[in-house]
Amino acid sequence: TPLPSSETAGNIDAMLRAINEASQVVIARVDGAAIGAGFGLICVSDIAIASESATFSLPEVRLGLAPAFISPFVIDRVGITRARELFLTGRRFGGRDAEKYGLIHECAADNALDTAVDGMLGHLKQCAPGAIAAAKEIIFEVRSKPTTETIQYRAEYVNKLREAEEAQEGMRAFIEKRPAKWVVD
Repeated sequence: TPLPSSETAGNIDAMLRAINEASQVVIARVDGAAIGAGFGLICVSDIAIASESATFSLPEVRLGLAPAFISPFVIDRVGITRARELFLTGRRFGGRDAEKYGLIHECAADNALDTAVDGMLGHLKQCAPGAIAAAKEIIFEVRSKPTTETIQYRAEYVNKLREAEEAQEGMRAFIEKRPAKWVVD
């Protein structure tokens, strides 16, 4: 089997970055095996919920390869120490360990996975779409910069959001003790 071309690598990277930086919330619902590229997709999701019996692995080293395409996303997700262990051993692990490692946010009993995902969706339905997009943008803008370099950006962003119609509606709804217009039941 031929190795992926530079063009293929670029396409894979572009796809992972697009998911990672999407303005919408990306939820990974994991039930079964998340191996290699599937593992990478979890790493670019905003929220990941898996069943206890889900399995995870980066087996590339057992095949004479390395998880190069997904490496920056895995390292961002689980940290350098855990990434080193997972990259170098290729070992398989389950949902509870995935939660402990920070790969997923919640590990649900096998028969409660859909309930857990629905619960998370319930929280998200209460949130303003524009504020979600702004929060994601802020995360990527400030995540690897010293706070002193981002103070102006953060101050301007807060002022911009505060003046937006969505924030005005949210504050009115809070004061009037009613759901905001964007809330979905």
